[in-house]
Amino acid sequence: MADPVSLLPGEGVSLADIEAVLLGPLGCHRSGGGSLERTYYDTFDGRVFRAGMVIEHERIDGRRWLRVRHLGETTALAQAALQQVPARVTDLADRRLRELLAAVVGERALLPLVSTEGEVVRFAPLDEFDKTTVRVSVVVGSASAVGGSSSRKHLLEPVITIAPVRGHGRAHRELVRVVSERLGQRPAAEPLRRAAGAVGVEPGVDPADRSVSLDAGAPAADAVTALLCRHAAVLEAVVAGVRTRPDDEFLHDFRVTLRSARAIVAAADGVLGDEHRAELAASLQRFGTLTSPVRDLDVLRGRWIDDDVLRLLVPALDAERDTAHQALCEALDEPAFDALLAGLRAAVPAGAAEGGDQAPASAATWAAEVLSSELDRLHRRARRIRSAGALLGDDGSDTGVRPVASFDETAVHDARKAAKRLRYLLDAFGPLDRGGRLGSFRRALRELQADLGEFQDAVVTIAAIEQAGAHQDGLTPETLMELGRRSEQHHHVAELAVDHFVDHYRALARRRRRFAHRIEALAAPTRRSPASTVRPAAASVGSGRARP
Repeated sequence: MADPVSLLPGEGVSLADIEAVLLGPLGCHRSGGGSLERTYYDTFDGRVFRAGMVIEHERIDGRRWLRVRHLGETTALAQAALQQVPARVTDLADRRLRELLAAVVGERALLPLVSTEGEVVRFAPLDEFDKTTVRVSVVVGSASAVGGSSSRKHLLEPVITIAPVRGHGRAHRELVRVVSERLGQRPAAEPLRRAAGAVGVEPGVDPADRSVSLDAGAPAADAVTALLCRHAAVLEAVVAGVRTRPDDEFLHDFRVTLRSARAIVAAADGVLGDEHRAELAASLQRFGTLTSPVRDLDVLRGRWIDDDVLRLLVPALDAERDTAHQALCEALDEPAFDALLAGLRAAVPAGAAEGGDQAPASAATWAAEVLSSELDRLHRRARRIRSAGALLGDDGSDTGVRPVASFDETAVHDARKAAKRLRYLLDAFGPLDRGGRLGSFRRALRELQADLGEFQDAVVTIAAIEQAGAHQDGLTPETLMELGRRSEQHHHVAELAVDHFVDHYRALARRRRRFAHRIEALAAPTRRSPASTVRPAAASVGSGRARP
């Protein structure tokens, strides 16, 4: 059986005009009608749309349905009667919906994107036996953005949908032809696209994407300005989610963006004015520090809640997390946060009168110098890490030295900061790597960050267990013994993470010269493009983010 056909009539055609044609020359009869409300949902970062799917919550004729379908199709992949849409996919009672969305949405909350409301009028031509041969519906209504500052309704053009009835394919084709000739034959766009376009919303865009396109031949100050402006936009986009906490990823995005901006500011010595640079660095550090306890406690809670022993400590974690979150929100309400955003948007280039080295001639030259310096920094700090197996040599080889301690926590922490800083800068300068020659370097850094993230998680967990256990009343001796065992387990996890780091860094160090040459190649002479375009880059579905 043929699929339904949706058409937009010619410009200026009203519902009355459509009814006149359907009820008159085409001999249709009214077969009903009613109100129609529909709200489209997605995650904050547009994962569902980028996966080619649509989530719509519809109320029609008094009943509410949640359905998931492919973009551009009308048949639902899964649907269920549902009065309200839960923020968490895991809270969906219908198994098919839950399993279908879990793979796409992950831990992110479902948020309303755009809503439509209006009227649906149904028509049907009848054969000589008074049987319906084709089903026709006409929808008229308006769209409005959800969650924005404006509740303005935008009128939508009427849509005529002609659906076939089994056994009457010829009647369907003929009605489509005649309606197209008399009323217009513009195909109707995907309903979500039409509604979102009417209110100025672009589905599938991740507001937290920090990427900008960079002109390799532009002055370095232009590149810094573009990058910091984008970081300010991301901070402003996610700060409401940091306050209201529909999911933990808002804080993650906020925290990573602060750290990325801090890495760029630190690397802009000689590019930004010294005073402005110092002010930005201090403010970024302050707000970043305020996010640390909240994020650490979020991660711990997610891991402890399913542990038979550690879940006993979750109430203490929650109380501590609430206090830390309140302190963060109070800071975000201060003028200092607005001043930070303004400072990021109005970067002050270094003046010649400030002395010191001249700013690099181009963005590409500056990027190459910065990445080369940061690679050297990471190598120096990585060499200080002693694992249970070896001390790294200058070329990443095993020196044969066997340390007394299994690892130096300070050295690991310093290496972790250096790896993160290098990764943030590599992400920022990624658009300059036109040939993608630094892709393997990026993957190697991701492995290092995973190892060091495991180490950091273990260290934080050990400290949290000791602190929570010491202040928790009423724990039995058996529970205290189990907490001690958990602490020992995480000591072992930390040691293994350091061992894995040493192994992975040894492999990276062997390719260090190759990576250094590829970094230097960024500064190769380039032809400056006529204009520098700055825009967010859409992230691919399922792309992993480095742990902050």
